[in-house]
Amino acid sequence: MGSWRRKLFVAALSIASVAAVRAQQPDPEIQSAFIEGAQRLEAGDFEAAARIFRELTLKTDSPRIKLELARALFYLGQYDESRRLFRAVALEPELPWRVRDNIEVFLRAIDDVDGAWQALRIEAW
Repeated sequence: MGSWRRKLFVAALSIASVAAVRAQQPDPEIQSAFIEGAQRLEAGDFEAAARIFRELTLKTDSPRIKLELARALFYLGQYDESRRLFRAVALEPELPWRVRDNIEVFLRAIDDVDGAWQALRIEAW
């Protein structure tokens, strides 16, 4: 496994294991859907996970849900929206430093992909 892939894997595991970013009593329906989305994400069903997390963002402004949606979109190759969500979550004032560092790993990976595409476009000219 390449160095950046290993870092990305570790970051994903760290993000997945962090408790809710904001201390609040979760709505049981939202909690149940979140768990389902997380299970889909971990199983590699990124489309279903993204759909679940996107629906949840209509019900709550939870940074954790945005974070998991950003991860699902990243794995789907939807880098622009993924980047936007990661950046929005990174601005949360109560975000643990470890989560913020892991977000940076994903943002660097997105930048790497963008850089590779730019190089291919320039080369094609």
